Amino acid sequence: EARSFLEESLSISREEGDAASAAIALHNLGNNAAHQREYATARALFKEALAIRRDLRNHRGIASTLTCLALVASSQGEIETARTLYEESLAMAEELSDVRQTAITLQNLGALLRGQGELVEARALLEQSLALCRDLGSRPAITSCLDGLALITHEQADHDATWALRIERLQILRDLGEGTAAARSLE
Repeated sequence: EARSFLEESLSISREEGDAASAAIALHNLGNNAAHQREYATARALFKEALAIRRDLRNHRGIASTLTCLALVASSQGEIETARTLYEESLAMAEELSDVRQTAITLQNLGALLRGQGELVEARALLEQSLALCRDLGSRPAITSCLDGLALITHEQADHDATWALRIERLQILRDLGEGTAAARSLE
């Protein structure tokens, strides 16, 4: 049902010649397709949104769409492509002083590098993301960073750090009323 509303929004935006709104609809359709694991469709939609955003010089939109394209590339095992896209997004977000986008991209790039065994660099990126998430006060984002860092420190056999990160994450989840998530993280 969401897809049909987004497609209608895209159609209206195109009829009215509203490129910015069309790019938003394309981006959201890409997210919808990616969540359905329709990666080829998602990639095409994100690429179209990216082209429009580049034409409009919408740098915040470009950074966001690059991150989404990187997620799709990563999901399809295209690690170098994903890394390049994340790095472009990160450079743009930092240039814009977009703290939220910077934090998101650092976290995603860190997760990608962790999956490639580049633990030292991944940890540094996630620590930077965590600091930004703390500055933003986004407790859900903080818990996500803590979880990623705990996985890395566990792989590095830094048990004290792993324990401290997991305890902090559990405390935040409890404070947020996420008892089920807290219980699952104890597994």
